[in-house]
Amino acid sequence: MSLFFQRRSATISYGSTNYVGPGRVTSGDLVYGFNGGTNAPAVDLASGGIISGATAMSGGVVAAAANGTTVGGTALESGSFAALNQGVVISPTITARAGLAVGNLANYQGTPARAIAPHVMSDGQAIVGGGFTVKGQSFSGSGVISGGTFDVGSTEQLASGGTDSGSFFGGTQIVSSGALALNGIFSAGVQLINGGSVSSSVVSAGGTVFVGQGGRASTVTVGSGGTAVVGCGGLLFNQIVLARAASIVSAGGTVSGATIASGGSETVQSGGVVSGATVLAGGTQDVQAGATVQGAIVSAGGSMILASGATVSNLQIGAARSSDDKGGKLIVTPGAVLRDVSVGWRGAIDIEGLAYRPGGSISFSNGVLTVTYSDGSTWSTPLNGSYRKSDFHLESDGDGSTMVVYDKCFLAGTMIGTPFGERRVETLSVGDLVSTAIGEAGASKRITWIGSAEIIADSSRSDDQAGYPVRFKTGSIGPHSPDRDLCVTSEHCIFLDGALVPARMLVNGTSIDYDRSQTRFMIYHFKTEDHAIIWSNNMATETLLDGGERHGLRPDEASRTVPHCETPQSRVAPLRVERDFVEPLHRALAERGNALSETPPRHRGNDIPARFAASEAPDCQDPDLHLVSEEGQIIRPLRSVDDMVIFHVPTEWNEVRIRSRAARPSEAEGPFVDDRRALGVLIGDIHLWDSHGMTQLDTHLSDDALDGWNGIEGVTTRWTKGDARLPLGRRRTGAPGVLGIKIKATAVYERIVC
Repeated sequence: MSLFFQRRSATISYGSTNYVGPGRVTSGDLVYGFNGGTNAPAVDLASGGIISGATAMSGGVVAAAANGTTVGGTALESGSFAALNQGVVISPTITARAGLAVGNLANYQGTPARAIAPHVMSDGQAIVGGGFTVKGQSFSGSGVISGGTFDVGSTEQLASGGTDSGSFFGGTQIVSSGALALNGIFSAGVQLINGGSVSSSVVSAGGTVFVGQGGRASTVTVGSGGTAVVGCGGLLFNQIVLARAASIVSAGGTVSGATIASGGSETVQSGGVVSGATVLAGGTQDVQAGATVQGAIVSAGGSMILASGATVSNLQIGAARSSDDKGGKLIVTPGAVLRDVSVGWRGAIDIEGLAYRPGGSISFSNGVLTVTYSDGSTWSTPLNGSYRKSDFHLESDGDGSTMVVYDKCFLAGTMIGTPFGERRVETLSVGDLVSTAIGEAGASKRITWIGSAEIIADSSRSDDQAGYPVRFKTGSIGPHSPDRDLCVTSEHCIFLDGALVPARMLVNGTSIDYDRSQTRFMIYHFKTEDHAIIWSNNMATETLLDGGERHGLRPDEASRTVPHCETPQSRVAPLRVERDFVEPLHRALAERGNALSETPPRHRGNDIPARFAASEAPDCQDPDLHLVSEEGQIIRPLRSVDDMVIFHVPTEWNEVRIRSRAARPSEAEGPFVDDRRALGVLIGDIHLWDSHGMTQLDTHLSDDALDGWNGIEGVTTRWTKGDARLPLGRRRTGAPGVLGIKIKATAVYERIVC
């Protein structure tokens, strides 16, 4: 059992040393010398004892050795605290131009000296390790600081044998050769690694980590506002760059194993080398001329910028995870060197400087992808993998450059049920058996014809006519149906409630929707000996009913030899497009989609949701009916009499355009309405009165090709498309007229035009 004896505070002055031996405690000592006290300092030494709350002034030293301890206390200008030869200094405060020294003296080989939770204020300094002299004492052995706080403007020097663990820095930490820093946090602080080793640093909020010549750092996390710089001769392992953080790899610097997260960026300057980097969604890696990147992965949504003269090898451009995502993107300037590059689904290579224009071609031969335009401009790169030219398409990147997008696996990859397990649709052959979804259990049908086609969507048209595929998300029809996302063309029929329903009529904006991200892709379809319902991604769909002509399908090699069948197949189930059958199905699937989704259904623009009836949106029922002359003059109605709208028609007009709002019922009312015409107003009889009498105009009921009209309905009415031509016939000179148009019905118009 140890006994400690308390002593009152003492004053230790120039040239004196006060020893606090084992079992002794002193509190409140004042220690000072003159002129810094370098040669003959005043020393208060806890040699086995405890010194508490001491103050070291100019030339004064409060020290701990031989299992001695100092607790608290303050070092003022030119004063210092020291831990040496197995001494421990706890929670000292080091003010401006004061110091803390931690390390063993020459020839001492025992336990390292330690400083625990020191607070080093602005312009204060801590030196840890060996190879330096303080107040005439030479430090040569190991020392440790743990849990320190270093204010802005302070400095910690880790010399050979020095270690810092878990300190917080607003100031500067210098890690020299033979030193070690662990778990440091740098908020506005700076870590300079000059020959030493660092592990698990975190830098943020204006902080910087610099790895210089001979420096080694591992698992450095660069947080918001932080910067990591790897200079000549520096080596950084396992770097993590978070949002609003930056990493710079300069000439001669090397980074091995970097992760660049969303909002983070890494710049690899000329002469810099980065290997094993992963660029996550929203992250960016900028590879400048003369830089080298090896073994990188650009994940879905991430991007790498590659300048002319840069070199990238063993690069993986990651695949998109779903239709809502983009793959990785490589932005490359011609002159950059690419080796061993692979591209995942929806991954893109953006070729800066190669202007995009329609009509560009893609070739893939001997492992080289080449883009060529008619003016002779071209770009090529080697690719690693089993690619075909049809796996890629060209599009503009938004600033006029060409972007190559890999989208082979969009519709290819659909899993078709067979008696021997699921098969990818593109691997099926004529003669193969596919399992049927209705009829006897285990029944199958044999494939008799297979075709494929490339689809190029036209974004200027409505979704169902643009060519976008319909994506059925996992579980959109029922539990595990489909068991993964399934993409089909809009007219492909789904088997529901004993009937076939076109996919476009089931779109609800959540679980079933057009995939507008796909503008160019391949489709595959096949015919069986009889029309059949089969399993596609565990969802019941139909086989091909015709010979493929309606879809523009090109037969494969085996199918070219199949004799054309003159007798069309009968549907295995009825095609149902009536609203009273489809609408309940649509609403049930939409409710299921809402339950599966965390977001409400999406409607384009300001469209009326499908559930709105005409009576619920009265502001959208005004057709805005008016006439327009060949010269563009507009005439508004004079009045209405029952269902007839009256217009004044000038003498010189020989024809007019009947203009109104227009809407497609399949959009304005809901996709469960199988009417995709643009409907303006439904017109019956038209009469023209002038001073010479009345003329009945019936061209709109007799001329099928009359511009701006839908098909004739019966013999008495016809819908306009919103801008319909109406010849008035030969007019008599000086005979202004009155035109009467019978409006039998108006459409449900989209809210956006109201």
